[in-house]
Amino acid sequence: ENINRQTLPLVLLLDNIRSPFNTGSIIRTAEALGVKTIILSGITPNPDKNNKVKKAAKNVNINIEIVESTIKCIKKYKDKNYKIYGIEKTSNSKNIKEQQILFPSMLISGNEEFGISKEVLDECEDIFHIPMFGNKNSLNVSVATGIILFEISKKLML
Repeated sequence: ENINRQTLPLVLLLDNIRSPFNTGSIIRTAEALGVKTIILSGITPNPDKNNKVKKAAKNVNINIEIVESTIKCIKKYKDKNYKIYGIEKTSNSKNIKEQQILFPSMLISGNEEFGISKEVLDECEDIFHIPMFGNKNSLNVSVATGIILFEISKKLML
């Protein structure tokens, strides 16, 4: 039960996540870290229609919205004065550990193979990456989203 569930002033937009297991894992982590709402767009599987998502999410209870247009959704939240942040390693992305996060905010995670589209990245006020020290310079989308969510929630807990 979520009687005492605390939420952050944060929504999470999953844009074109293709794996039901990644989607479910992100939903579970987001609920545990206090995300207020999860928005699913593009090909991201819906837990109401995909048992693999439900199983990976462990049937957590969190507000989930389904949208047809990622860009329209972002613009709607911008109109509500949300700050829009993306998770992606780009030439101008910033280390999440060094950033101040403004709230309310929307965090966007993108496709496992292709990341967040340029069109969606152009709508972001900032793009964050995770510093890495190994030879591999990428993480699974559910792991990366969990790390970023933890860094954001940690900033609010201080």
